[in-house]
Amino acid sequence: MDNIKECVQLLARFNNRSVNSLDPQMKKCVDDLKIYRSQNPQIYSRIINQHHRPVNLQPGTVGVALFGCEQSFYGNIEDDRCSCLCLQDTCSKQVWILSRKKLQKLNESSDPFAYLYVPRNFRMVDKFEEILRKAGIKEVCLLDTSYSKHTVLETIKFDKKKDIDVAVNDNDDESNEDEEVKSNKNWIWWIIIFVILIVAVAYWINFGSSKKVLLERSNILLGRLRSNSHV
Repeated sequence: MDNIKECVQLLARFNNRSVNSLDPQMKKCVDDLKIYRSQNPQIYSRIINQHHRPVNLQPGTVGVALFGCEQSFYGNIEDDRCSCLCLQDTCSKQVWILSRKKLQKLNESSDPFAYLYVPRNFRMVDKFEEILRKAGIKEVCLLDTSYSKHTVLETIKFDKKKDIDVAVNDNDDESNEDEEVKSNKNWIWWIIIFVILIVAVAYWINFGSSKKVLLERSNILLGRLRSNSHV
């Protein structure tokens, strides 16, 4: 029990810190507390109630690991067992949170329905949808968490049309890449031809200049020979 009290005292100073950002020793404390709470819930409650509980618990933080299960009402959520503040092993749905701008799965469920805890200004961009689809999710309920209570924002169903659109877009991208490669090759050939023309012109200019010089020198030499012959 002394070890558990030390863990609580250590973690209570970092209620708003993300669990993912903790060092290995503090993460071990979080894991130890979870095990101890499941085995000795009443004793754990007595220990944790000696510390100040934050009013606004946010998903994925140390405060949730310490105090999340010490409340009886979790707001507008159909199944309290799937609350990210006190996730139970009996929750059959997939549970995800948005932590540090990345999606994080909290349980091992493979159910096609998921709860996703996000900020109120969250937007379902393509990369998030792709991650959820790959996890086998066909329907996701978005929930905001404010003052340790959940509010449903919206429920999104992923249809098969998106998969077709993605496949078509992928093919279009490949076609565009092929066209781009062909275009680049054409440019290279044009550059080579242009360089050859420049070299050829330079050669003929130099050759013409050399020929002119030779002719001038020949005429001078002939003139001198004629002068000498007259003498």
